[in-house]
Amino acid sequence: MVMLVAFLLHCRLFPLTSRPSCEGAMVWGKSRRLQRVLDLWPGKRLFGMYRFLPLFFCLGAALEFSMINWHVGQTNFYRTFKRRQATKLAIEQLREEERV
Repeated sequence: MVMLVAFLLHCRLFPLTSRPSCEGAMVWGKSRRLQRVLDLWPGKRLFGMYRFLPLFFCLGAALEFSMINWHVGQTNFYRTFKRRQATKLAIEQLREEERV
């Protein structure tokens, strides 16, 4: 853990002092190409890092849509979830009846 903190401080991810940066190295997967692509996303000056919220909102909606509409055989995510909840509830009710 201490070495990780030292590395992060050395690479100026969390700068506390003025140390030389690791500009040539890929730190935490951050490359210049990725930085260029992210800088091309509109709204940087006005919204800052919040400019990506619509993208992640759409990705979340697509994930939810796929969980509802994609079926593997006769099963999708929600049928599996409901079945597990029903068995869990039935087991709890049986345990309650055994206690009484």
